[in-house]
Amino acid sequence: MSEKGVIRSVIMDAIRIKGTQSVVASEAGMDGAVLSKVLSGEGSIKLEALEKIFVMAGVRVITEQEHTDNESLLRIFARRLLS
Repeated sequence: MSEKGVIRSVIMDAIRIKGTQSVVASEAGMDGAVLSKVLSGEGSIKLEALEKIFVMAGVRVITEQEHTDNESLLRIFARRLLS
């Protein structure tokens, strides 16, 4: 996570993947100036746009329980592979 927060980090990842801030803003259905304000901490973002940016960045939000379950399954598979 970046020092500026997880949301900004996800947005920056989307920008890195898509190439430019303008492309991210356009694909998220928002104005580029609005995205700039969000990144500077001066603006807000609609949930619909944020969800599109999460998809662009390849981010999936899961519960702690899902994470724990996935981690347990991976440990089981790793033990089987190494034995």
